[in-house]
Amino acid sequence: MKTDYFLGIDGCRGGWVVAALDAALSLFFFLTLEEAREKIKDSEFTLIDMPMGLKSEGKGERKCDVEARKFLKKRKMSIFPMASRQAVYSSNYEEANKVNREILGKGLSKQSYNLFPKIREVDSFIEKNTLILNRICEGHPELSFARLNRSEMVYSKKTQEGYDERLTLIKRSIPHAEEVISHFRSLYKTTTLVKDDILDAVILALAATFKTHNNYKSFLLRKRST
Repeated sequence: MKTDYFLGIDGCRGGWVVAALDAALSLFFFLTLEEAREKIKDSEFTLIDMPMGLKSEGKGERKCDVEARKFLKKRKMSIFPMASRQAVYSSNYEEANKVNREILGKGLSKQSYNLFPKIREVDSFIEKNTLILNRICEGHPELSFARLNRSEMVYSKKTQEGYDERLTLIKRSIPHAEEVISHFRSLYKTTTLVKDDILDAVILALAATFKTHNNYKSFLLRKRST
């Protein structure tokens, strides 16, 4: 089975955007991670923009989140404080907020809470697919953009300026990226995915290729951390 391609995965409103990169860029949409399992299993390496590894005890944040926020200055708010495992599996926001204060000493934002279904999906996926753990790791798009650019991005990814800035950076490494991304965007409504979801998946696929280079660690990609 061919395994010389790299994957970047980003959660979106309708499921998951998957970018596959070898000599060319390919984009896919999956409703669930389980649907993407074979793609991940056969990849050389995969980076996913979702926490892998949840704290169950001990005050404070995961070390990887603290280190990532130190590197990002202007965009450090893109690194959400990660909740405890117990909070992630709570039945509602009020309970999750209370549990997280008890376990980690911090409350939760609604923005963090809204990620819980995706985080639970990732947690379940890696529990069921332990044999491919060596092929998948947690990454962060804004860190990857900043490392590739050698400085943080100027504009928010939610603005047109931010989208153009990030696409221009990607095209330096993948000249045909704009054509592939534009076609993929035309296939889906914004209720399923938005354009910055695609760029996040692509930059993670590009960052994943650094696994086979000596400067991989310099990308400061977030590792699994408990």
